[in-house]
Amino acid sequence: MSELQISVQICDEEPEVTVVGLSGEVGLESIPCLVDRIETLIRNGKIHLLIDLSKVTFLSAPVLGALMGCRAHLLHLAGSISFLLPRSELAVNLEEMGVGLVFRYYENRNAFLDDFRWYYRNVSRKLSLKVPAEPAYVPPLRHLVSRILLNKGYSSREAFHLEMIVDELANNAVEHGSSEKHIMLDLLLSHSSAMLTVRNHCMVLSAENQKQLLEKFENPVIDVNSSRGRGISLVKKLSDKIHVSLGDDWVQVCVSKRRERIKR
Repeated sequence: MSELQISVQICDEEPEVTVVGLSGEVGLESIPCLVDRIETLIRNGKIHLLIDLSKVTFLSAPVLGALMGCRAHLLHLAGSISFLLPRSELAVNLEEMGVGLVFRYYENRNAFLDDFRWYYRNVSRKLSLKVPAEPAYVPPLRHLVSRILLNKGYSSREAFHLEMIVDELANNAVEHGSSEKHIMLDLLLSHSSAMLTVRNHCMVLSAENQKQLLEKFENPVIDVNSSRGRGISLVKKLSDKIHVSLGDDWVQVCVSKRRERIKR
């Protein structure tokens, strides 16, 4: 069995991340040395660790158990531990052991950095869509937004709330907008909040029209005859903030909503 080799270096792209490179076979006898090295890093303030397994030929289940203990310590310090695990026989074996249920692992460093910045730098992702102002486009639009939120770790409750907001604002844009134009949707998503902007063209708005429209959003009235139920009242209830911008022939509604609970 080849002796375990451990290297430590600071990640050039993210200095807060320490890359712990392992090589050889990592078996039961390697646990004391490995854990001691990691705990030393933690004591020195290195709380975001990327364990590079690209040169590891064997990793035993007890080692994963020991690393789970390190992970618990790091989570207590608001830190993290992830694996760099290129596609290989080792990756297949670890997947069969269910490593993904506990640890995040990545095929390359860029994928890790992208995720790290999402979770710990609160870097936003933006989706911009332009669709015809027709009712048939609203259901797939709201379902798309819901799937994106779920894929980025939002809860089903959070995704459902944003889906209802999209449904109301998009339908409102279709109903009151110009059928010859499009509606524009921007979704600005981060690990801690979501911002949704819906914009539509409409007939030229007089000063009185604009005043009435702003009043509708500021003091919404529940329309019992509306097929969409509580409309703008519901949007305001589900949102943390809503802002309406008006032009001579366009209306833009921007809604922001914070996460209810953030998991890492």
